[in-house]
Amino acid sequence: PDVISDNKTVVAECGHTGNPEKMLAYFRQGNIKECIQVPYPSYEDKEIKGYLFKAGKELKKFLIFIEKEKRAELKNIFLKR
Repeated sequence: PDVISDNKTVVAECGHTGNPEKMLAYFRQGNIKECIQVPYPSYEDKEIKGYLFKAGKELKKFLIFIEKEKRAELKNIFLKR
């Protein structure tokens, strides 16, 4: 990450992070509770906005679901060969 808190529970990513997997990877580590994404501002912007993502109680189920989907997709690719 670009910035991480002292207690290593909050990370900040700066720039145009178009890949949500990057942020989900932080939550998979287990100790990250919040991820802040701050896009690069344009010259015309009068303020800088950031987006805060918090690990909710359903996040673990979601991450497990994503992993199962990825494995199924890979399995299909190998079966087609």
